[in-house]
Amino acid sequence: MRTRNVVKNSTYSIVSYFFIVLTGLISRRLFLAYFSIEFLGYEGLFSNIFSILSLAELGAGAVITYNLYNEMAKGNKEEIAKLMTMYKFIYRIIGIAIFTIGLILFFFLGAIITQHGVQWRYIQIIYLIQLFATISSFFFAYRRVLYKTDQKEYVFIKIDTIASIAVNLIRIIVIIYFRNYILYLITPFISNLLSNIYISKQSYLDYPYTTGVTLSAEDYRRRNFFKDIRYFMVHRVSNIIYSGMSNIIISIFLGIGMVGLYSNYILIKSHVRVLSDRFFQPLQASIGNLVYSDEPEEKKISIFNALDLLGFLTASFVSVSFFVLFQPFIRIWLNESYLLSALFVAMLSANAYIEWNSIIIGYYRDAFGQYEVDKWYMAASALVSVIVSISLAPVLGLSGIMIGTVCGHFFIWAGRIRFVHLYYLKKSRSKYLIQQLNRVLIVLFEVALTFYVTSFFNPSFYGFLGRGLICLIMPNLINYSIFRKNKDFKQLVIYTSKSFSIVEEALMSFKKNKR
Repeated sequence: MRTRNVVKNSTYSIVSYFFIVLTGLISRRLFLAYFSIEFLGYEGLFSNIFSILSLAELGAGAVITYNLYNEMAKGNKEEIAKLMTMYKFIYRIIGIAIFTIGLILFFFLGAIITQHGVQWRYIQIIYLIQLFATISSFFFAYRRVLYKTDQKEYVFIKIDTIASIAVNLIRIIVIIYFRNYILYLITPFISNLLSNIYISKQSYLDYPYTTGVTLSAEDYRRRNFFKDIRYFMVHRVSNIIYSGMSNIIISIFLGIGMVGLYSNYILIKSHVRVLSDRFFQPLQASIGNLVYSDEPEEKKISIFNALDLLGFLTASFVSVSFFVLFQPFIRIWLNESYLLSALFVAMLSANAYIEWNSIIIGYYRDAFGQYEVDKWYMAASALVSVIVSISLAPVLGLSGIMIGTVCGHFFIWAGRIRFVHLYYLKKSRSKYLIQQLNRVLIVLFEVALTFYVTSFFNPSFYGFLGRGLICLIMPNLINYSIFRKNKDFKQLVIYTSKSFSIVEEALMSFKKNKR
């Protein structure tokens, strides 16, 4: 059943997202043709500010989510209802707090933005729209966690897909016919709000037992709820500083225009990450379910090793593709004036390797809670990232800031490795670390060889397609030749074959129903 749910969720996700990416890229291209790139800079800057404001959440959502995985696996409806009632109460308090702080900051925007090339009222409106978008999620979006922990993400993926495609199409119309930036900005806010309200209402129908629950202070104390939040707070603060300071540092040292240029690269990277998440995230609920199941330990470890190899195979493909394809794609999609340095792309690719390679081990780590164990790794990631970024930004510009991001990411990865080996695999990390070092050498070889082969292609659209084909074939072929006799790879092949059988069965059923 776990495999069937994963495949169903992933299939819905991957197919739908291609349409979102296509319309999104067209929308961004038109945006840069008709609007100032400074607008992108303000969007990115305010997004970082609101991510820092969301520190008020303190990780309550993550603490409740990992508890929900356990209770969903047991089918304990009473406990699920209590956890969701806690979620609702806490998130409403947090939403009000963030709104209040956000309004206070509104009157100090002049101290944050000292130079600007667009009218001040536009900057204020951008800020307010993003403030309302941020707080709305605390009142409605939290109900999505029920579908996520119950392995039914496809319920809201279908709604989100329709809404996202509609938003991008409306944005294209707004750009071409109205050329009104405020209307462009407010469209996704209204769409997300309506989607979250609809999903929230639907969740009450699908999970009726989650309503009408009364809680006392004893309910919170008995679950060590605030103790868990206290430990997770270090994770939450560190993660927000690590991931939320980049645009602020860029704005301070390099100017708001560089935030806009940076955002184009991050947009593509984010699209690729979301697309891969559409495949990987359904595994998160299955992993949470597996961790608390009665499956034999040997089988659990075998599944971990196979999934960890899947993370590496994906990371090698993504990082090679980023290094080889990013610059040619920017040239075709936008133009030469939007290119950043080759060193920046190299660091972005290195960070992508760490990010994708640690996805699976991150899912295992999150299934356990116990955030006190690796909290100082997270704190180190934030501190190192900020110090290195600030030190190198005046010298290397955006490349220096990306180097800081890579350095900080190593500590997050190291903390996850340590935790999973102590509390799940229960064995020494030395063998795993040697394995990871060997895999890094494999990726470096794949990057060098693929880049050399693709350097003979012309800088044209057809040349880009040729590069893409080489990126699709070469790293995957090298990985296959190295791992094809590996037992973890064989386990992955069995899993993949089973997944394709489920997809084929679903397609046959769909065709039969259409008749």
